[in-house]
Amino acid sequence: LILHLLGAAPEPLPERLLAILALWWTHELPVASLPLLLKGARAAAAGASCCDATAATLRRWASQWEGGAEGQPGRDWPELLSAVEWGACAVGRPSVEGGGCVENHTLRHERARLDYGLYRERDPPEGWLRAGDGVLLWPDVAVGEEFNPDEGQPPRSAYLAALAKNVPAFFEALADISETWAEIDCEYVACDCLLLPDRRPGSRFDRIFTSNVADHVGLPAMALALGPLLEAGGRLEVCLSNNLRALDASGDVRS
Repeated sequence: LILHLLGAAPEPLPERLLAILALWWTHELPVASLPLLLKGARAAAAGASCCDATAATLRRWASQWEGGAEGQPGRDWPELLSAVEWGACAVGRPSVEGGGCVENHTLRHERARLDYGLYRERDPPEGWLRAGDGVLLWPDVAVGEEFNPDEGQPPRSAYLAALAKNVPAFFEALADISETWAEIDCEYVACDCLLLPDRRPGSRFDRIFTSNVADHVGLPAMALALGPLLEAGGRLEVCLSNNLRALDASGDVRS
């Protein structure tokens, strides 16, 4: 859905980027962005690039956004928008505001158990801690001292301040991507990544990036399953996010 909003939607770019920001980083979705998200989800599901499982998920999300969802007064979203330095945003300020917010159910996918909008005062969704997923916001430019990972999620005020500070750069980066995204052919396949060789027989890749899946299935399993798909000189890249605290920063992280 995010990739569709980047490249295929005809709506103004600032409104598309605002919808992506809400969809990706917050647990509240602005009601004013729901028509754009609904249209994007339906269009992406109907495209030829999505497998049946991906299309079914997109249609399920769309069904929860249709009919003009009734919003509740937002808590974090209005405060986040008011803290953004829109004058530093070359893309411009989006005009889609107001109307309240609804819960961002896309972050609570039953298979992924992800919630990127967590801060210390929020209770995580059921299964989140057990799954070991989730993302802290690490600002490029520290707001005071950087968040201490040993203290868990940052407090709400620090999280929103850091997120607001990053919005102009976030918009600029996505705007650059959107200029060329329509020229890129994509295919979306929902499956166990260890079974990708069976789902895409004969496929070869220059680079495979697997995020932190290795935290759950192990690095040897990833290498054995996906390594044969690489072209000569290709790269398999993984994130070992749940293991970083156990590594010595002097050299183990690099290795």
